[in-house]
Amino acid sequence: MKFFVSSIALLAITCFVSPCLSDDMIPGWALSSIDDVKKAADGGNADAQTYMGQCCFHGRRVVKDLSVAVFWFRKAAEQGNAKAQRNLGSCYSKGQGVEKDLAEAVKWIRKAAEQGDAAAQCDLGICYFLGEGVTENAAEAVKWYRKAAGQEYAAGQFNLGSCYTDGKGVEKDLAEAAKWYRKAAEQGVARAQYNLGMFHEYGYGVAQNHAEAVKWYRMAAEQGNARAENSLGGCYANGQGVPRDLVAAYKWLSLAATQGDQTARQGLAELERKMTPDQIAEAQRLPESLSLISPVEEPPIQNESALELTLETSKSVVESSEEISFAICFHNNSTDNLLLNGGALLGNGTQIWSSLEAELKSESGQRIPMTLGLGGPMSGRVYFLGVPLRAGSGYKLPVRMYDHLFGSGARLKPGKYEIRCVYRGRQSPYRDSTQMPACWEGKVQSNLLRIKVLRPNLLFRLWDFLR
Repeated sequence: MKFFVSSIALLAITCFVSPCLSDDMIPGWALSSIDDVKKAADGGNADAQTYMGQCCFHGRRVVKDLSVAVFWFRKAAEQGNAKAQRNLGSCYSKGQGVEKDLAEAVKWIRKAAEQGDAAAQCDLGICYFLGEGVTENAAEAVKWYRKAAGQEYAAGQFNLGSCYTDGKGVEKDLAEAAKWYRKAAEQGVARAQYNLGMFHEYGYGVAQNHAEAVKWYRMAAEQGNARAENSLGGCYANGQGVPRDLVAAYKWLSLAATQGDQTARQGLAELERKMTPDQIAEAQRLPESLSLISPVEEPPIQNESALELTLETSKSVVESSEEISFAICFHNNSTDNLLLNGGALLGNGTQIWSSLEAELKSESGQRIPMTLGLGGPMSGRVYFLGVPLRAGSGYKLPVRMYDHLFGSGARLKPGKYEIRCVYRGRQSPYRDSTQMPACWEGKVQSNLLRIKVLRPNLLFRLWDFLR
């Protein structure tokens, strides 16, 4: 039997994206004062009403109030705003701000889907697949997944691939499944990348190709997918599609094991018997920096996260000639305490791994990793040392020009840039010395912050001269 390489039954890879409230803040209103947005919403502007609903739902720019969010979503939905209709349906499906009512949820989601909203089409497909609010009907689910997939909606592509994998609502066709997984994988969906890697490893619907399997496993693993981390570790251990490297295998398996993957834990125990003490010591150091998530974001797959991450400046758009400064704001929306931990090895030998990543992106598409706030350059990562976040509390990390000056040595030329941050945590169920439960695991992305550099910064000119 192959050395702890994941051999998962095809049925086990079916994983559907749950209906989720859309958080696509409407750009036109994002740059307006909240008072102006409120006036427009009161005046009947459906986009402004939808934006107000999103702000109230997420607690952005206003006090978080789900019932008020539902009020605004309903106002816009009754005017035919597809995004508001989908959001109102999502609220009904989860009982957020309104009593849970799956039939009512389907009613509003269908209205948005029939207007061509790809996210709503995918959600309606899920309702039919699971039989939530409607009679279970896999063929009808496939119909709506296909509509969403045809609009390049990644979740619809993934779900359609899963139906072809298992022959649910459509005749089983692994080649067709691979086709749709690839489309979703190319948009950065980690689970699709993992599934595509497994198809290449075992020759499901595609020619068997271990190097190609490693490629897709790595993409998913770098986004924190535990199954992909385990499979990639197995590939390194076996020299399958990549040169044999027990140290690299140990690192990837450790990441998977930290997330509770039992196969990875068993693989680690077996691997340690084949490694020298020096190899084990090297492997137990913090894993190498992983790349920032794909430019195309993975579709929402969880309920609203306990952790909220936003970027804050004095203006929505900063025109900077001398410096760039902003704050990264963490807020714990749950009723439990939360830890912002960094890479650390606890006394019981358990590794906690979490990180904050950030980047600048220029109009030309250039991506510049940033070093944030603490410590020396870390390729766009900052490691927290047990920062406690009490229930309902917040924490701000100020970032100044100096903090990202040495992130990559890249000189900021005049032009427009965007900033985005991603926080990843894999912390449950451990405690640190503060005895606060590390109650959150997953990842959360910040909003985008737009800046404009008017001319090269003086510090950069000096840095260029010194180099």
